[in-house]
Amino acid sequence: MKKRWLIATIGIFTLMIIVGGSYLLFIRGTMPNNKQHMKSMMNGGNTTTNQTMMEGMGHGASVDLKSTEEKERRLNIPKMLKSDRETKNSIQYTIVAKQGETQFFQDSKKTETLGYNGNYLGPVVELKKGKMVTIRTVNRLSEATTFHWHGLVVPSSVDGGPHQVVKAGETKVVKFKVKQDESTLWFHPHPMGKTAEQVYKGLAGLLYVKDEKTKETM
Repeated sequence: MKKRWLIATIGIFTLMIIVGGSYLLFIRGTMPNNKQHMKSMMNGGNTTTNQTMMEGMGHGASVDLKSTEEKERRLNIPKMLKSDRETKNSIQYTIVAKQGETQFFQDSKKTETLGYNGNYLGPVVELKKGKMVTIRTVNRLSEATTFHWHGLVVPSSVDGGPHQVVKAGETKVVKFKVKQDESTLWFHPHPMGKTAEQVYKGLAGLLYVKDEKTKETM
């Protein structure tokens, strides 16, 4: 009995060694060597090496992973909002909260989103210290919203908090004078019980305050 058990044990270990050795030979024959792989990783991912890896894993056709990643990671820079009218001492804008659709990934279905002057997110609103600002806030949503100027030093009467609702289809005008130094801020809705939902659906834009020390880089 002991002899049969010993023979069976030896047979199992022999089989494991044969299978394991065959697998290692397969890996060494299809995967890039460690030095080549490390060099590829240090260079940000070599396309040729990536293709070799994909083919060795049985995917068949070569795939340009680098170009695919670049397309997926492309950053959309918000545009500057064009003013309705500007003089030496004043500037006027129109900001519209609206519903839209956005396709986030290639070949994916479109998602219902919200945006300012577009389908998703908002533009950059440029303000200059010392200027009087007039903004027409237009609500084209199916529900009430507000227009809150986050971080901007303005009177409470135009702050755009939950107490200053703009109903669906309504337009309100706010006026204020820019009194702070150069800064990057943002604007978003602030309605009671709906702030988070409207923001993560896309209602958010940038405020760029310039002063006499601002370098013209934009």
